[in-house]
Amino acid sequence: MQKEIKKYLLDVSHSNTEEAKKLLFITLLSQLFKKDEAAKEIISQLSRGAEQTILNIPIGGRLKTGRADTQYRRVIIEFENDLAKTKAHAEDQLKEYFAGNWNSGKPYDYVLISTDCIRWIIYGVTPESYLGKEQLNPRELELKVVDHFVLNDLKTDEFFPFIDRYLFRFEKQVPTLENIQIDFGESSPLFMNVIGAMKAFYKEHSSDPEISTAYDEWNKFLSVAYGSFHASDNIFLVHTYLSVFSKLLAYAVISHDAFIDDEEILEVLKGKIFDKFHIENFVENDFYRWISNESFYKQLRPQLRKIATAISDYDFSNVKSDILKGVYQELIDLETRHALGEYYTPDWLCQQVAEHLDFKRDSSVLDPACGSGSIIMAVVTRMKQLHPDITAEELASQIQGIDIHPLSVQIAKTTLLIGFGNMLRNVKRPIQLKIFLANSIISPQTAVTMFDTEFQVKVDNQLYDLQKGAFDNPGFYDYAISVADHFADITLNKKPESEQVFYNNLKKANPKLDALLSEDFYKIYLALKKAKEEGRDSIWKFI
Repeated sequence: MQKEIKKYLLDVSHSNTEEAKKLLFITLLSQLFKKDEAAKEIISQLSRGAEQTILNIPIGGRLKTGRADTQYRRVIIEFENDLAKTKAHAEDQLKEYFAGNWNSGKPYDYVLISTDCIRWIIYGVTPESYLGKEQLNPRELELKVVDHFVLNDLKTDEFFPFIDRYLFRFEKQVPTLENIQIDFGESSPLFMNVIGAMKAFYKEHSSDPEISTAYDEWNKFLSVAYGSFHASDNIFLVHTYLSVFSKLLAYAVISHDAFIDDEEILEVLKGKIFDKFHIENFVENDFYRWISNESFYKQLRPQLRKIATAISDYDFSNVKSDILKGVYQELIDLETRHALGEYYTPDWLCQQVAEHLDFKRDSSVLDPACGSGSIIMAVVTRMKQLHPDITAEELASQIQGIDIHPLSVQIAKTTLLIGFGNMLRNVKRPIQLKIFLANSIISPQTAVTMFDTEFQVKVDNQLYDLQKGAFDNPGFYDYAISVADHFADITLNKKPESEQVFYNNLKKANPKLDALLSEDFYKIYLALKKAKEEGRDSIWKFI
């Protein structure tokens, strides 16, 4: 392979026409993949795709017909003789091809490439410059460079992986922070396609009670968390995208499933599928759970399938850093994060801190502002180095994180599962991930009664009192709320279950349960039942 690439570099360096360089590149691909029938078919498509006609390019008040040098599958390539001189022209051409495809109603999740066969530049189109527009003007589009490569004598061994990444994807991708950001971040064709479909769907269904309740409570929660928060449909949908992405990624990591089918995608979004891996609380009924409503899912399934398919391109068997941080930081508004004081610790610093700590096997670790989980990942890696026989059950009980942002909590849980990796195969009993949504410097809401101080929880904008004993055991509290939610489901539009039956179910987890405490949880059950029956429940269990 190195021999062929070095000869190609020599030949293409001495070629002085665009057509000659393009022919040399196609010839090189044919040599590298001569024994691979699937690759030969793609190369054939690439070759046949040369000079493809693209209609409906609006230029100067008229519709122009253009010809992309190569357009095949979801790739558009603009070949140039010398990219150093004609880079701007290549970018203008790519904008025209993108606009022409969009205006013709074709899918728009393209990889855009400009090249002189030595220099390669990969572009994305910023979503703000095209989303929501029926007709695109190429001059209004904004390209963003997401990757680049210059072939020289020192980089011949890197050329094949680079080309494979964008044209073939025959080899599993390495899950680095940069690669994840390129494939799933704001300039990725995948993100553009998914968020565009979600915006179109949301425009039509935003008044649905389940979606509007989730949006309103998300807005209220972040307004309290930030002190000031300017909510928008766009931010809400970006958060939903990140939530879906992190859940599907976690499932791919722990299941080693080469293909996640449509039924599995839905079960991942609902969270039930994680039970078979003995992970109890990975997916909560959070602000983004609305997308798992089966009627909503059915309409968005093609786009969610794209996320699952892209994730399947990766090998997650050996990840040692926070690979989600880049996408998270890119897609969460910087001004909002900085207003809250969210600044992220670089991986190298997290690793250095962890490597200088001599963790005992039973050491407990708390990160009170865990973000996407960078420090948590470093701690897991260090604990595994120091104690090779430590189990996932032990680590899950010893590592805890808190964050004020609901999306951070979900992503930190994903980071923790990635850190566990193959250890999860040996889990024998249910584990809980101790990553909590809370403000670690503010006490919970309370009310002082004539007997004692009680905590207060909210269901559908009504406050309900809970005795302090409800929180003596966090596991029991979660169990009690789950029982309340379960009874709300099975008695939906039916007569409520009796207090005695409800009490008997709670006693299974707490034989010494106080009857007054059971009564508090029973009132929460009735509130959840009412919210579900009135179509305003998708998040109250979570809250």
